[in-house]
Amino acid sequence: MDTEFADKFKTAVQSNDTQLALQTLDQACARGYSVNDPLPTSPKSFENNWTPHFWACLCPTTAVLSSILDQHRGKVDVRDSSGYTPLLFAGFHGKFPAVRCLVEHGADIHAQSQYGETLEDLVLKKPYNERERELREYVEKLLRT
Repeated sequence: MDTEFADKFKTAVQSNDTQLALQTLDQACARGYSVNDPLPTSPKSFENNWTPHFWACLCPTTAVLSSILDQHRGKVDVRDSSGYTPLLFAGFHGKFPAVRCLVEHGADIHAQSQYGETLEDLVLKKPYNERERELREYVEKLLRT
């Protein structure tokens, strides 16, 4: 995927245009891009080693993430340069649909970033946010079993 496709994909995700994100991803993969590779960025930025998984976690639905994992055979536990997995990323950002989707696809609920942060740290040990109550309850139950 070249930076033009990467920028188009990221813009589609950020504007919640699921169809455009899926179409862009499908086109890039048809040209040989692997969803398990980081998206190219220009200029270099903080998300240098993010695969499409990380961007898809920011979507309000799981359509793009599910496509990455199912149709494009994405690895559920890819890591960025800080050792974060999409599950840790989604948990930190309070994205319950993405967390549930990743867990259903077999994500490692005990994964740690290179800083030692876990899903418990990123969801349950941060300040309580009422909007994230459902996510917190899900993670608490998940970690107890």
